[in-house]
Amino acid sequence: MRVDIRAPNLSGFDAATVSRLNLYRVLTEMRFKRDSQGGLVTKANGKYASEFVHNVTVLNFFARTCIPCLREIPTFNHIAESYRGQRVKILYVNVDPDLDEEQMNRLIQKYKINIPVLLPSQAEAIRKYDVKALPRLVVIGQDKRIALILTGFKEDLEQTLTLLIDQILKK
Repeated sequence: MRVDIRAPNLSGFDAATVSRLNLYRVLTEMRFKRDSQGGLVTKANGKYASEFVHNVTVLNFFARTCIPCLREIPTFNHIAESYRGQRVKILYVNVDPDLDEEQMNRLIQKYKINIPVLLPSQAEAIRKYDVKALPRLVVIGQDKRIALILTGFKEDLEQTLTLLIDQILKK
């Protein structure tokens, strides 16, 4: 896996809602179009106009046994909150094969995870995103191409990630 290739799709379930979650649908969402004041735009026939919105997406691969992964949770919660309402999505991707639904929910509550947690096939996620060490972070640009891969704990993670996301959003 390298930077500037098209991001592979992942699908699974959202740990909190148990609904299907598909990475490509997170990358590109269909929304109702809004005007500069935030009001909904209507078409000539009176129906609301829709548009496709391309998001910057950050995948944080983690496991409950990875202490650095757990240390990063407050940072990711803060980053997600600072980009709320913008074209930025942050997802945790669980690669812990021994974690059942109940254990995941306890982990979400204990660490106050405010970001969707994707429960894919762990083997598929590890293979597609070449996860050999944790934590592993993959940033996907609005063009669905990988913009950054980080492996290991970074003290300056928030600053590094914020600068990159802002840079991508300006393109």
